[in-house]
Amino acid sequence: MSNFSYMSPELKIRTLALADDTMLSDFGEDPTTFRWYDRQLVQNEIGKLLKAGACARVRRISTIRETNQSGIMNISRPRIQIDVLDREAETARVIANDVILFMMKIDLCSLGQFQSPYVGPRQKPVMLLNQLARMITGPQSPGGPVYIETLDFRVANREDQTL
Repeated sequence: MSNFSYMSPELKIRTLALADDTMLSDFGEDPTTFRWYDRQLVQNEIGKLLKAGACARVRRISTIRETNQSGIMNISRPRIQIDVLDREAETARVIANDVILFMMKIDLCSLGQFQSPYVGPRQKPVMLLNQLARMITGPQSPGGPVYIETLDFRVANREDQTL
C-alpha cells in the first residue's frame, strides 16, 4: 500500500471550478447538476444536457512528466482540452472567455489557491495553447446545431498533491 495520494488534474480543475462564482453561474449553481464533465459526451446526449444551459467537457490530451537522474518527478504538464458547448454561438464564446479567465487564475502546484498575486511564470503555470470554434449539426444533436469553443491548455500539476 502506498502513501502516495493522487487527485487527477481534471478533478482538481473541476473542484476549483465549483468554488468559482463565474463558473457556477455559467454551468449551474448546484454541485450535483454542475454541467462540467470530465469525459467526452455521447453526441446524442449533448442536446439533452444543453436544455439546462451551457456545459463543458474536459479531457486530457497528453501528459509530459518531468524527470531527473532519480527518475520521474512529481510534476506533470498535462495538456487539457476544455470544450464549451451551447446552442448559441455567442454564448459559447462568452463562456469560453470566462473559462480562460478562470484557468489563468488557478494553480495545481500549490495549496494556497487564489491567495497571492502572480509575479512570474512559475506562479502562474497555466498556458492557453489554442482556441478553436466549431459546431455539431443536427439531427444528432436534437434541437438544432451545438456550437463548441475548444480551448487547449498546458497545465503544471503536482502529482503528489490533492486540493
